[in-house]
Amino acid sequence: LEFRRVLFRSTMQKSLEGGSEIPPRAPWMHVVHEPAGRNVYGVRVDWRFRDPVPPPHPLCLAVQSGHVDIAEFFLDVKGCDVDMTDQQGLSLLEIAVVHGHVQLAEGLLRRGANQLSGRQLTGSPANVVSSPMQLAVLLGKLDMMRLLWGYGSFLLWQSQIELRDAFECAITKRNIEAIHALLSYGVRVDIGDPHGKSTGPLELAARMGDVELVELFLSAGARPRYAGFATGCALVQAVKRRDERIASLVIGDSSCMQKTMALTLASEQEDGHFARFLLARGTHPDFDDLECSDFHRPKGYADTWHFASPLAHAVNAGHAHLVQLLVESGADVNVPFEGIEKSKSSRQTGSVLQLATELGNSDIVSFLREHGAQEEVESYGYRSIRLCWEENNSPNANEIRRKRLRRHMGVNSCTGSISS
Repeated sequence: LEFRRVLFRSTMQKSLEGGSEIPPRAPWMHVVHEPAGRNVYGVRVDWRFRDPVPPPHPLCLAVQSGHVDIAEFFLDVKGCDVDMTDQQGLSLLEIAVVHGHVQLAEGLLRRGANQLSGRQLTGSPANVVSSPMQLAVLLGKLDMMRLLWGYGSFLLWQSQIELRDAFECAITKRNIEAIHALLSYGVRVDIGDPHGKSTGPLELAARMGDVELVELFLSAGARPRYAGFATGCALVQAVKRRDERIASLVIGDSSCMQKTMALTLASEQEDGHFARFLLARGTHPDFDDLECSDFHRPKGYADTWHFASPLAHAVNAGHAHLVQLLVESGADVNVPFEGIEKSKSSRQTGSVLQLATELGNSDIVSFLREHGAQEEVESYGYRSIRLCWEENNSPNANEIRRKRLRRHMGVNSCTGSISS
């Protein structure tokens, strides 16, 4: 390694003495889409530079090799761009982080190197999704984390994007030291992604089945009810994993919608353990028609178990004992269903009685008839319109709206008051 450094310095010195020009910026490179994707130091990207890719800039090579004096010469004397990128799309600061050159990283930060995501790649409007902090966490470089935070705490705290992405890396890698460090830096654990494009810390920990992380995030202020999207909330993740420990930790602060979502999934589990678990803790067996009507219509997602009521899924699965449990717990036997793509019959809409009849489950058909099930029921669209009209014309309209608001915000029981 030392020999290579000496050779690099010697070659660079001869080139400069011979009159070589050092451009202030990296060569112009065009970005093209890479359908197969690739990994750049553990970060998944779906682009590459278009061939032929020009040779790397000497400054990128100097930073990669750890030549502090040469890098400073290029930056201070030749006026090179402190934020230039290499052929992998990494900035100089990220190159220093990846190769563990703390002194070089500090020098770049002193000269104003950018730590924020969304840097523009040369020759393209495409954004780079990684950041120096994310790479430092991904590679387990705590010294770099402390250095980056020391120079960019205000920017990183304001943006939160870099801290969130780095936090997700730390959770995935189960890097406890990095997790505690990022918590001390102020990374937020109380919200998820409102657009459903990424998973919040609590939901990710639940999906991984890590009870200790779930407890840590709850103690740090994470609220299960504030998941970015209900279908990926911590309670649903726990039911998917059949993890009663995590479910017990998060159900108390989960919203009614989240609980019923989880019950919908549990209704397909034959043993019925989680269905009984959820019902015993105040889960309502039906969605609120007006609040959740959008959830009953297919939207092209791969997993559509949450688009119909728990009763419809229990009937579809042929679990007579769960059908009985749900009805005895208050489920509406005349609830319509729409959008069960995994239906065992050709029926996609209608009543649960029609579904049970088509599936030929005589026990379920008899039970539903005994409890007042009808062949024809209102569709969700008509039902929602009717209920909305009745609500607007009700003398208790304001109280009904307040009740729905409490449900939407999340309560300890579907009929209880808002938890603190």
